[in-house]
Amino acid sequence: MFSLIVVLVSIVIVGALILAVVYYGGDAFRSGGTKAAVARIHNEGTQIASSAKLYQVNHGDYAKDIGDLVSGNYLSAAPGLKWEVYQDSAVLNDMPQDQCVAINAAHNITGIPSCDDPVVAGNVVCCASAN
Repeated sequence: MFSLIVVLVSIVIVGALILAVVYYGGDAFRSGGTKAAVARIHNEGTQIASSAKLYQVNHGDYAKDIGDLVSGNYLSAAPGLKWEVYQDSAVLNDMPQDQCVAINAAHNITGIPSCDDPVVAGNVVCCASAN
């Protein structure tokens, strides 16, 4: 009988610990996906912006699109997202708003600027297209 009571108490304690982890750690689990996506997007954008700057230095003109960077061997392949090259900037204008705001916040940009805004120049940003 004593063994049965010990097993039941152990199950209740483990269940309480699981509930506590889910309740208090749930925020960390939910926000992890957004943070990972923002980190991946930031890394892709930094590579594209650096490639665009190198292209401009070598050619004396800005790349027209990602295809120029890939065909010139400045990037090994086109990235998965719909990146655009705007002079020496890497720009995204088609992504979830929370990720967009997080990327811009990493560059001290508040909100989602227009793609024509001067703050876009030289940055990896998410912007709202003018059209």
